[in-house]
Amino acid sequence: MKKFVKLGIVLSLLSSSFSPVFAQAADQANHTYETANLNEGLLDESTVSNDEGKEIVEENTEEVTVPDDSATNETNTPADSSTVESTIETVSKDEAIESTTQSSEVESQESPSALEEEKETEAQGTPVEIDSYVTITSEQFDIWKDFDWIPIDNKEQFFQKTFHVKEYYINENGKKYFSLYSNKDLLIGYIEESQVTVGEGPQGINIRENKYVSLLNENYQLWQSFDFKTQSSEKNLLNRTFKVKESFNHYNEHTYYSLYDNKDKWYGYIDEKQVSEVNGQQGAAIAKPKYVTVTSGGYSVWSNFSWKEKASSKSIQNKTFKAKVEYHHFNGSIYYSLYDKNNKWMGYINASATKVASGQQGTAIAKPKYVTVTSGGYSVWSNFSWKEKASSKSIQNKTFKAKVEYHHFNGSIYYSLYDKNNKWMGYINASATKVASGQQGTAIAKPKYVTVTSGGYSVWSNFSWKKKVSSKSIQNKTFKAKVEYHHFNGSIYYSLYDKNNKWMGYINASAAKVASGQQGTAIAKPKYVTVTSGGYSVWSNFSWKEKASSKSIQNKTFKAKVEYHHFNGSIYYSLYDKNNKWMGYINASAAKVGSGAQGAVINKSTYVTVTKGNYSVWKDFKWNKKQSTKSMVNKNYQAKRFYNHFNGSKYYSLYDTNGKWIGYINASATKEKKTAASYMGTSRAKIVNELSRHQNDNFYLGTPYKGLGAGGYSNAERFMVPRGAPNGYGVGMNCTGFVAYVVKKTGAKMGSITNVANAYGGLANAYNWRDALLKNTMSYSFNSVDELLKSGKAKKGDIIYFEADFTKPNYDCHIAFFWGNTPSENKTWHQVGRGNMISNIFSGTPYSKVYLIPLD
Repeated sequence: MKKFVKLGIVLSLLSSSFSPVFAQAADQANHTYETANLNEGLLDESTVSNDEGKEIVEENTEEVTVPDDSATNETNTPADSSTVESTIETVSKDEAIESTTQSSEVESQESPSALEEEKETEAQGTPVEIDSYVTITSEQFDIWKDFDWIPIDNKEQFFQKTFHVKEYYINENGKKYFSLYSNKDLLIGYIEESQVTVGEGPQGINIRENKYVSLLNENYQLWQSFDFKTQSSEKNLLNRTFKVKESFNHYNEHTYYSLYDNKDKWYGYIDEKQVSEVNGQQGAAIAKPKYVTVTSGGYSVWSNFSWKEKASSKSIQNKTFKAKVEYHHFNGSIYYSLYDKNNKWMGYINASATKVASGQQGTAIAKPKYVTVTSGGYSVWSNFSWKEKASSKSIQNKTFKAKVEYHHFNGSIYYSLYDKNNKWMGYINASATKVASGQQGTAIAKPKYVTVTSGGYSVWSNFSWKKKVSSKSIQNKTFKAKVEYHHFNGSIYYSLYDKNNKWMGYINASAAKVASGQQGTAIAKPKYVTVTSGGYSVWSNFSWKEKASSKSIQNKTFKAKVEYHHFNGSIYYSLYDKNNKWMGYINASAAKVGSGAQGAVINKSTYVTVTKGNYSVWKDFKWNKKQSTKSMVNKNYQAKRFYNHFNGSKYYSLYDTNGKWIGYINASATKEKKTAASYMGTSRAKIVNELSRHQNDNFYLGTPYKGLGAGGYSNAERFMVPRGAPNGYGVGMNCTGFVAYVVKKTGAKMGSITNVANAYGGLANAYNWRDALLKNTMSYSFNSVDELLKSGKAKKGDIIYFEADFTKPNYDCHIAFFWGNTPSENKTWHQVGRGNMISNIFSGTPYSKVYLIPLD
């Protein structure tokens, strides 16, 4: 033990006499051999000589004691390991010489006893080899040079740094100490286990961070793991701003950041030296000076990146600015810092609101217009490097098309001029021009009526070619052209007005034809039309001389060879009959266009009985035969619509009783049967309304039954007295009297019944109704009520007639109203023995047939 103390003393002498390097070597020696650390401060470099030093060393040697935990050397400057090692080697050689010459003295004074060595080993513990990496995480930590508890200098530099641990010691104080090695494999010192955190590898532990960095290094390396084998495959990361959520102080003495984007996507690990830490999410200011034109008015201009709005981009839209720097914000957007020509800062704007220009002129803005050069004192430029192409004097007073304009950084607007042949003339300051209303020239007063004949032109609202409408929207219409313009481009343009003096716009004369009058020009659109109204005149000319009334040709079909779209807004057809006889001009509102020579369909339903068997039933009006009428004779059909054909014949569109379409048939092969309502001179609506008004009162309901002939009378009026309208005959109705009273009350012509059949009881006898209606109106017969309901033909208000089964005793007929809300609803309103009621459909006596007589 004394041997090593002496070596430390020798090194201490060298350090005080020559250099701090020896002081470091002394510390290293003392540390390596776990000897007491002598305080070099006891020696005075300026006064002690070698001989004196030797004496003092010897004296001091007798008085040296081991410092406690608080003893530190604050004056030594650390030397690198190579200096320390050479110093130790030199001292060792000298000691060897001294040891040879003074062996007896050394052996007697410096050899430690076995007991002392054992005590030292017990104090620090036996080293246990391990291979770990730890990061210093405790803010209150100590690193000891040795187990004599001498702290290292400037320990603060090692906080959160990562070291290699090769072995640890369990000290006599019961605590575990790690030996810390640098990446150069130099022992740094010993640290207590609780002051460090063991990492997963050389990278150390992840240290929580909350900072933003910009990736500005073109040669960056973004690692996917700390084996440094795989780099990120992500592209276009340069200049982007990322969030650093954690960092790693690697054993290799580099710090690595873990990068995330604004969507929390992880990108990898990067050396902190390859990024620039920034003071906010906006990222680093990147000097990429450029000129930009603000193209969108829907963005904010910000005064800072706390999003305080400075202005709206609308206020600077189409203006050009210098973007001195740009920020690649963490949010994924790029922001330009804008300056005007006076170097006034305008604010930050999203790059998406701008377009980068190739120079100070800004970007081309498409605002086509016509301009006239009004000043001769300007230059016409061939480029924005201000190379003159011509003087504005050479084109003064000429009109050009400015296809695009540039809002220059200098504050001026420049037009890019083209002549009528699309030849580019150059750039000119807008101040040298005046925007024209058009190339049209002067207005020439030549009033006339013109018909627009082409749909392929534009109707202009001005001569800057702002389109008002397409000529297709006014094609075939006639207008008054009050003035015309002989345009610079060689075309003539009419200024059009309608009958209300409303201005329609400018149109190329090639799209119109001049008419001889207000009627306009004849437009060849041959078609077949059916005259549907009788309240119009048929004209012999457009001076409004009447030829006939449309009533004389109503429902007839003609060929309209041409039409006129009159200035008054109406269309007139020029009509010809089947013999090509001209009939005159008629307002199109009096007619309906047909799809062929059959004319327009007339939606008027009726019922017919086929009476002739030698006619054809047609599939269409191209005369494709469907069948013959031979099998249809004496059968009833519904004609839902009809056509008055150009050939002079009327054709019905026939349907059978099941609603199946039969075909087209010449009306001459049929006899028309009216519906019950039209036959009697009333309507379904009137009958249903009359009954509905009393559905919830006792006007009809509850009226007692009074049978025909009761008291020996047959006067129908006696049996048509509801509760709500009593008279001298006394209240009471039979089934037919109820139906007759309701129908008569709607204003029907009851002679349609009694003039055909007026047997005993007249209107109060259901047989009279049967004979009149089944003969002259359409009806459907069924074998049962259920069959009627399933047919789907019944409508509310229709008349139901039960034919008596004359084979049964006490036979009688019955008549009622169908009162279902749907064709299948089993409901009737009738007068029965129990009185007037709404009930299921039934007859009080046996029946052989049930007839449904539709009102329409």
